[in-house]
Amino acid sequence: MAGHSHWQNIRYIKEAEDRRRMKIFARLSRELISAARGFDSEADAAKSPRVMAIIDRAKGSNMPKELIVRALQKATSGGPESGEIVPYECRGAGGVIIAVICCTDNKNRSKHTLRTLARDLGSDLTSSSGQLPFAFEQRGLIVLEKNGVAFPDQDELAVMDLAACVEAEDYERDPDDDLLWNIFTARQNFAPAIAKMNEVLTSDFKILTEESKLKIFPKEISLVDCSLEDYSKNLELFEKLGEFEDAVEIAHNMNLQVARD
Repeated sequence: MAGHSHWQNIRYIKEAEDRRRMKIFARLSRELISAARGFDSEADAAKSPRVMAIIDRAKGSNMPKELIVRALQKATSGGPESGEIVPYECRGAGGVIIAVICCTDNKNRSKHTLRTLARDLGSDLTSSSGQLPFAFEQRGLIVLEKNGVAFPDQDELAVMDLAACVEAEDYERDPDDDLLWNIFTARQNFAPAIAKMNEVLTSDFKILTEESKLKIFPKEISLVDCSLEDYSKNLELFEKLGEFEDAVEIAHNMNLQVARD
C-alpha cells in the first residue's frame, strides 16, 4: 500500500503541475490573440514587436509550438473566436479600483461572470465601458536580471545608463529580488526600447523575456492608502478575479508601500 500511495501522490502532483501549465498556456494564448488581432496573416502578426515579445515569453514557458501557431491562426482569421479586448472595472474595499482586461468572444458572459465573482466577495463591477479605467495607464516593463552577485551601487549606475540609452521613463530595483531591475518605458517606446536594449546589453545583465511586456500600472496620483483589513479583502478579490479564464491582465491601485509599512 505504501508503494501505491507513493505513486498516487506522484500522479496528483503531476496532474496539478499539468493544470498549472495549461492555465499559463491558456493565458499566453489569449495574450497572443489580443496582440495579433487585426493582422492579415500569421506572418504579418509574427513581425509585430509586441507579438514577438509574447512569443518569446511563451517559448520561455515551454509552450508547445502548435499552441502558439493555433493562437496566431485564431487571431488572424477575423472570426468571432479571435475575441475582443474589453477592460472592466471593479470597486474594492476602501475605494480601491481593480482593472480586469479580458479577451472574450462574449462580452455579456464575461461581464456577468466578473460581477458574480465580485459580489461573492462583497464587491461589484462598476464599469464595462470598454475604456481603461482613468486610474490606470499602459506602460512598457523591461525586467533585467543581474548575472551573479548584486552590488547595489555599481549595479544602479549600470542600470541608470541602460535606462538612459533606451530613453526609459524610470527604473527601480525589484522590491522582492535584489538581482532584478525593472525599467519602465512609455507605451509607444516599449518595442524600440527592447530592440535597443538587446543591442547595448552587457554580459552583466540579461532580459527576462517572460516578464518583460506592456502592462497596466496605476497612475501615481490615483494610489489609494488602505487599512490592513481592506488590503486583505482587496488581495482576495484581486486573486479571485485574476483566476477568471478570460482575464489576460489585472491591476489595482492600492499603495503597496503603505501596506508593507
